[in-house]
Amino acid sequence: MRLEYAGYFTVEAALVFPLVFFLVVLICHVSFMMYARCLAAQDNYLMAFRASILRDGEDREAYIDGRQRDQIGRKYFGVDLPQMVARADKKKVECETSTEVHRKGFDLATGEKWRIQTRAEAFVINQAAHIRKLDRMTDLMRIGLEEMRRKRDGD
Repeated sequence: MRLEYAGYFTVEAALVFPLVFFLVVLICHVSFMMYARCLAAQDNYLMAFRASILRDGEDREAYIDGRQRDQIGRKYFGVDLPQMVARADKKKVECETSTEVHRKGFDLATGEKWRIQTRAEAFVINQAAHIRKLDRMTDLMRIGLEEMRRKRDGD
């Protein structure tokens, strides 16, 4: 069967090509957002972990604040530069990063923003104190077992 309309392919292309173009742009845009979210999660955990292994007298929040620009670097694109917020206490270090995705021209000017937030925490473990405590517990257990054997043999 032969088509009688000469503009058939033109109409089809006018409908399909913008849709394909829109989908390709949307996929690229969402992939930039997911890439930035993965980077932010990695940066969060690295900063929290590095701050958790500092010595007891050092300020963990100041460590994160001072080194966040070095960690973030220039690897983020398609989003604003992330802002890190650090909270630390005796037992854990929390690091939270937030940023916004550039969306101008991708929507109907609704004013909404895509926000990326990630959070990581690392527990503070003083390895030297932990080893000393385990050694002391082992010594006390050994002394207790010797006392129990002595009482058993003496009775």
